[in-house]
Amino acid sequence: MVSKELNSVIMSILHSERLRATIPRIMVLNVLIEKDKELTAIDIERIISSEHGKNLYISTIYSALKVFEDIGLIQKFKIGDQQSLYCIKKKNGSIRATCNQCKKTFFLVDDELEAHIESYAKSKELKLMSFSLLIKIKCENCRG
Repeated sequence: MVSKELNSVIMSILHSERLRATIPRIMVLNVLIEKDKELTAIDIERIISSEHGKNLYISTIYSALKVFEDIGLIQKFKIGDQQSLYCIKKKNGSIRATCNQCKKTFFLVDDELEAHIESYAKSKELKLMSFSLLIKIKCENCRG
């Protein structure tokens, strides 16, 4: 169940973006905020079903995710042919390194690199909505 405080935050977000507060949008946003990690649409569907007792069509979930991505509220990330991952956008971009061998993903925080990407976009007169950078590596465990 959505707490009153979280519900208020969700309603405020939807209102500020001039989006209708539909039940699917509220539930998808609730899951993304509560879990605070990257989830697939299937993960979101399962969480809504098991924790909230509601069944939403996967197409409805994808529709809500697309709307949230279009307004810059969430980030979509994909590695190879895996399902897309979605999370609440905390910064303009995300930088990840993934091991070619074990497929483990590491999140990298590099403010200087992010600032360079933002500066580059600005110099080209581009409006940077978000970015995703994937660096392929061989991790420490797989090297040794």
